Amino acid sequence: MKKGIDVSKWQGQINWEQVKASCVEFAIIRLGEIYQNDTNYVDTYFERNYSECKRLGIPVGVYVYTYCKSEDKIKEGANFVLSHLQGKTLDLPVYLDLEEKRILEIGKDQITNLACQFGNIIEKAELWCGIYANLNWIRNYLNMNILKRFTLWIAQYNKECTYEGSYDIWQYSSSGQVAGINGNVDMNYMYRDLISEIGKYKKPVENVDNFVNYIVGKTYKLQEDMNVRTGAGTNYRIKNYLELTKDGKKHAYKQIKAVLKKGTDVTVLGVYKIGNNIWVKIPSGYIAGYYNGQTYVK
Repeated sequence: MKKGIDVSKWQGQINWEQVKASCVEFAIIRLGEIYQNDTNYVDTYFERNYSECKRLGIPVGVYVYTYCKSEDKIKEGANFVLSHLQGKTLDLPVYLDLEEKRILEIGKDQITNLACQFGNIIEKAELWCGIYANLNWIRNYLNMNILKRFTLWIAQYNKECTYEGSYDIWQYSSSGQVAGINGNVDMNYMYRDLISEIGKYKKPVENVDNFVNYIVGKTYKLQEDMNVRTGAGTNYRIKNYLELTKDGKKHAYKQIKAVLKKGTDVTVLGVYKIGNNIWVKIPSGYIAGYYNGQTYVK
């Protein structure tokens, strides 16, 4: 678990050196706001907060607050975000902040659809997309069965998070005190090592016929029933596989955790090349993505 903060212009000019010395392990900074009718807005401290985090080696992600009510505006907003990330690298996802009461009138299905449209554009740029919302919104105004494809950052100011579903970051307080920041600041716990997963992202392997260009963080469908293994390949963690006895080789092939059925949604967490085959890491283990000339995950 890692402890972090999220900040915006409301924290003013932050002394990031003091923040780092306070054992803050990550920061999510506001990039700005995207609107239905007004001009999109960049947070006045976005550039400084980003550059200071990079200078000091503090893992950083961004969030954007949305007022959008239509597909054309959410798409325009997503491209606005990407335009301000040109030349920048992120250690954490781009989060869409869903908490504006004025968009509730469009309904749960449309809000969910707009979030997906935003995520599609962010993912197409090979960045991770996440959803930020409080517990009330998650339970009542968002279809999480659809949005589970994205990493979730949940807000609930409580001694514990009582959400029944899965989440990766919990914003547990809005009244934290951190050296280098005047006044209160939002505090967060990260349970999934998103920093490591995003840091290990590898561009699609080249020179493999018919290879699907997998994007880490994106959800795909299995094309056939698939064994989930404890590692990439059948000889995982066995250095001298060819020297094993017949029984030993059989044991190596039995490192199977579960069987997933054709059509199952799987989220790619990593891409690995072993020989001419491609293995992908998913939340429950490893499966073949491209094996012996066949693509299994599309």
